Amino acid sequence: MSKSITKIEVQKKRSKRRSIFLDGDFFCGVDEEVISRLGLIEGMEVDEEEIARIILTEEKLKAKRYALNLLSYRMRSRHELASRLRQKGFDENTIDELADDLEDVGLIDDLEFAKSWIRTRMELNPRSFYAIRRELQKKGVEKEIAGQAENELKGEFDEKGIALSLGRKRLASLKGLEARDLKRRLLGYLSRRGFSYEISKWVIEHLKDDRENDIE
Repeated sequence: MSKSITKIEVQKKRSKRRSIFLDGDFFCGVDEEVISRLGLIEGMEVDEEEIARIILTEEKLKAKRYALNLLSYRMRSRHELASRLRQKGFDENTIDELADDLEDVGLIDDLEFAKSWIRTRMELNPRSFYAIRRELQKKGVEKEIAGQAENELKGEFDEKGIALSLGRKRLASLKGLEARDLKRRLLGYLSRRGFSYEISKWVIEHLKDDRENDIE
């Protein structure tokens, strides 16, 4: 059963929005882009399929604008972006189609996201590659992609050097402790940042040489 678009009017408080009336009754509000994209005009007859298309087009446009707004603040993984869209109530088909479109034009790229995340972490809040890999997986980046990003960036960052620098800073803040407690604290500190026991032990050996002493 078709209905007639009896009125399309500009909304009073939002000039880029339009109110659509079907058979004299208010139907919905949409962005002006929906009107132009679907070629809607007053007097047009629309059936149930066309009415559904109006709703879907508005939904997709809202999802796209919300996604682009999120991406304007920082890069996001596909999973992370999809989760935010899901929280906003967008349906799965809309989310999947939008994510595919954004990937096609390079606005979401899990490999580039992972590389950016690694660089930012290493420069601003250093930790092990293992710890960063875990963070990426929590953000929905596939294990293989996180591993590829790590392999591509390993030459930029000296993990042992980072661990040693962190160890030195931590050691400077630990005063008046017995040697055994000092070693335990340092091992725990480095472990919480994802460094292996082997690297942590290597750091402690080097710190012994630095201080000529206080660590067993």
